[in-house]
Parts: sequence; structure tokens; C-alpha cells
Amino acid sequence: MGYLYVLISVLSGTTKGYCGKKTSGFMKNPADGIFISMIRMIVCTLIGGLFVLMGSGASFGLNMGMFLTALMSAAATSCFVVSWLMCVKNGSYMMLDIFLMLGVVIPIAASSIMFGEKIRLNQVCGILILAVAVYLLCGYNIRLKGKMTFKSVLLLIFCGAMNGFADLSQKMFVKMNANASAAVFNFYTYLFSFIILAVVFAFISKQQTSKRKDIGKITGYIIVMGICLFLNSYFKTLAAHYIDAAQLYPLCQGLSLIFSSLMATFLLKEKLDFRGAVGIAVAFGALLVINLL
Repeated sequence: MGYLYVLISVLSGTTKGYCGKKTSGFMKNPADGIFISMIRMIVCTLIGGLFVLMGSGASFGLNMGMFLTALMSAAATSCFVVSWLMCVKNGSYMMLDIFLMLGVVIPIAASSIMFGEKIRLNQVCGILILAVAVYLLCGYNIRLKGKMTFKSVLLLIFCGAMNGFADLSQKMFVKMNANASAAVFNFYTYLFSFIILAVVFAFISKQQTSKRKDIGKITGYIIVMGICLFLNSYFKTLAAHYIDAAQLYPLCQGLSLIFSSLMATFLLKEKLDFRGAVGIAVAFGALLVINLL
């Protein structure tokens, strides 16, 4: 069951990525990115509330542990969704997934320390093989888009780290609230995230004005992004019940790297060369090592 949840999560994430690439051209400054993300958070919150109401014994109750975990998730998610849009706008889509892959170190290391989850030898080997795939795809991306600026690299590292902390918060929720609803956790994650983004937006929107009426042209994409974002995190949270961090997060990011590379090639016209194709093949081999050996 855990692998089915992973597949749904990754496919939702890939669809979200495609819509994100389509909308990124309308973002003129960080305030626009925050505004777009606020709309997505509203969509996610509404879907989360619907999932809670549809669940048996529906309750929006929240204890202190869940509150703190959801708040951590919301803070990381808020930073992630805005920096993600900025990264997609400034560079190729595949480069973003490469740095998101590096972020898996955070939940893996923390889960091992905090919850005693063992990291098997084949998982270590698989992660190292994934690092080779990242290196190959990084070189491919540089040939495609040229060398990145120091600022761009820092933004990519920040985005990957925030994704890692968001993943960690999901694992913490599962381990510390075994019988709690994943729908409730995600509902509060996106509700709190909307509040955080709204507060930040109120401070910077006056300094970074733009014609946000143009964003109406991409409302459909933003709504689909919100739906897919919720499904991505919700089903990844469910998968965390069944699969240890050292297996789950490399699997999610590895599949995402493969699907996103194919999507970028066929839909976004980021031409794949021999090195890029080898990188995808190596990533696929790494997933086999992590999950089948």
C-alpha cells in the first residue's frame, strides 16, 4: 500500500511541476510568488477540510504536539513553495529536482537519530548512486542553461532544504501521532501556511507592486497546482506510515527526478542529451538498489 501512495504522490507532484513552470512566467517578483502561493494554500486548505469531514469520526481537534508539528510543516512549506516558484522561473525544471534530491538527507538523518530508523547498506549504496545521477544531470543542465550564479545556487539549496524539513515534519507527525488523521495534519499545515504567507505578503506587497490582474489568466493552473500539492503531501504522509525515511524519500525524489526529466524533455522542450539520458538511467538503477536488494 505504501508504494501505491508514493506513486500517487509523485504523479501529483509532477503534474504540479508542469503547472508551476507554466505559471512562473507571470511572476515578476517575490510578492507575486507569495500571492500565487496564497491562492494555492487556500485550495489546499479547502481540500484538507473536505477530507477531514469525509473521514469517519471527523474532527478538527488538535493537541499541542500536532500543533507544533503542523506549524513546523507550515513554515517549511511556505518557504518551499515560494522559493520553488522562483527557482522554476530562473532556471531549468530538472535542476530544481536535482537540488530537491539533496534535501532527502535531512529527513533520513533526523529519522535515524530521533526515531531509531535503521539505514541499511543497500540504501546507502542506492543514495550514493543517486548522487552520481545528480552529478550527471547537473552537468547536463549546465550545458543546457549555462553556469548558474551564486545567488541561484543558494536559492536552490534553500529550496531543497525547506523541502527536506517539510518531509521531516510528515515523518514526525506519523511517529508522534500514530492514530491521528493525515487529513487533519495537512489541513492545518496549509491553513497555517496561508496565514504565514498572508502576513509576509502584507509587509512586502507595497514595496513590490505589479499588475496582479494578469495572474487571472493562469487561475486554472494555480488551482490544479493547489490540488496536486495537497495530494502530493497527503499521500506522502500516508506512505510515511509504511516506509522508513531512508527508503521513502529517496524513492519519492528519485521517481520525481525521472518523471520530471521526461516531462521537461517532452512537454517543456528541455532537450535531453546522452549525459542526461544516462543520468536518468542511473537514477532508475539507484531506486532498484534501494528498494529491491
